[in-house]
Amino acid sequence: MIIETILSSINKKGEVNFAPMGVHIPDHAINLSKVKEICLYLYSGSHTFDNLQTTLEGVINLTNDVMAFVETALFSTSLPTAPSRLVHPPRMAGAKTIWEFSVTDFHASVEPAKVLGKIKYYEELAGFSGLCRAQGAVLEAAIAATRWRWMTRSKIEESWAQWRETVERTGGSREQEAFSRVCDFFAQNGIDMGDAK
Repeated sequence: MIIETILSSINKKGEVNFAPMGVHIPDHAINLSKVKEICLYLYSGSHTFDNLQTTLEGVINLTNDVMAFVETALFSTSLPTAPSRLVHPPRMAGAKTIWEFSVTDFHASVEPAKVLGKIKYYEELAGFSGLCRAQGAVLEAAIAATRWRWMTRSKIEESWAQWRETVERTGGSREQEAFSRVCDFFAQNGIDMGDAK
């Protein structure tokens, strides 16, 4: 099973990087506090790849704030942090649940690299309740935006109208603002999704 998270890591200088990350956990891991190991797939050249290969530590932050996903994925925004307990990278301030982990295996000979980690510390700060339909639609739109160079506009447009309708019908102001930021990203890259039907 893959859960959508934001991973915080640091480089040699201690500079923090936040990146949306699909984290593989066992299918039977219904109780997040029981997760002991995680698996990540990372592409070489990314900050997360370099940071985890160098420092061998990170924090997996679970949040339903889709704006945080959009800002870190598309605009490289730095988020507010809070100190971690057992690892050097800080956690994301406001995260609902966190897993602090250490890297146990880093298979860099394949692309994407397969990275295995062991959970060192778990904390449920506010209870992660998952994502609503609008939040899921924003995430799908943001993921498509990160791949816009490799996807045709028609491929993105196949789902765009449905994502927009879902956000407008079932989302609150935060989800609508986040979806608007995805539109801003496309516009900055010369693609007007406002006229996508």
